[in-house]
Amino acid sequence: MPVPLGGAAAPIATTILVQVGFIQPVASGTQRLQHQILLGDPPVGSNPNGTIPVICQAQDISAANNLPNSPEVNRVGERRRFPLPGVARTTGPLCVTDFCLRCAAMSTPLSFSVIVPAYNAADTITQTLSSIGTAIAYAQAKAIPITCEVIVVDDCSTDRTIEVTRAQDRPELSVRILQHSENRGAGCARNTGAAQASGEFLCFLDADDLYLPSHLAVCAKAFLQRPDIDFVCTRFTTSRPIDPSWIPAISAAAVGPFAIRRSAHARLGGFPPFRNFEDVVYRRLADRVLTGWYVGNETAVYVWRSGNSFDRQLTKFSQTCSATALTEADQAPEPVLRYFEQWLTALTVNGPNTLLTN
Repeated sequence: MPVPLGGAAAPIATTILVQVGFIQPVASGTQRLQHQILLGDPPVGSNPNGTIPVICQAQDISAANNLPNSPEVNRVGERRRFPLPGVARTTGPLCVTDFCLRCAAMSTPLSFSVIVPAYNAADTITQTLSSIGTAIAYAQAKAIPITCEVIVVDDCSTDRTIEVTRAQDRPELSVRILQHSENRGAGCARNTGAAQASGEFLCFLDADDLYLPSHLAVCAKAFLQRPDIDFVCTRFTTSRPIDPSWIPAISAAAVGPFAIRRSAHARLGGFPPFRNFEDVVYRRLADRVLTGWYVGNETAVYVWRSGNSFDRQLTKFSQTCSATALTEADQAPEPVLRYFEQWLTALTVNGPNTLLTN
């Protein structure tokens, strides 16, 4: 649960604050800012009820694509609406295989950096890094031209996180380790990794979550297919059943099912310098000032473990996703609201963000 700024929150905590699927009228001032962060506001010209029709449709997965019927892709024909301002939207999953010939003809591969903030993650990071290695191998098997480095940023762990991480460094999965001399939180750890990254595209995966095999392949394909986008957002699935209405909300608030150009990350100023709400504010700013593409593929796993952020929100996730399900702990404190307002103003002085069309 969020704590006041400067409190001793678990650095990898992620609180789900974005309500995707509806918009409610809100008042002005502080209450409106809360809704901009928690619920998202409809863009100018959206429907009165706040929903926005899909404007950018990707190919659906079909049996002809020879992809397994597994959790890594959504059901064929699934249709949802995403009331998120200023970003491209899609509901159908991207097909990985139908793009392979064009990908294989590229001489320069897309370079990715996967940044893993880690704090006392000795019990989980092996599985996390293994999932990244599997995603790299999957993209290569599909002849999608990528290179990928993995950067683990140890946030002053007191357990064996560094030793366990070093044991995962091998030829097929090169892992760099950066260390903080004091605990600074997940957002700062991600910024440290981004500052040292060499990849053109950045991905962020917490040290207790997982990639499904298709994550890097889907993200690469999205950037190849739409070179004008700044970021791509896929979807989380969960290791423990929750009300399915939360899946779009979780995916739109977290950075696990997400990839962004390094230049766009720099434009946002990186993650905010506080311990809670940093990922949600980062995502909301990206939605409002960058051009992105939301695709329907489930490519990352939000993992439940006793005591982690998923566990702390399990009661909420058992309910239908709605404003009434949000708790007092989900309300962003005043410093977060001020940061969001100030950065949103600063980032939008150059004009509105771009909506993609087919």
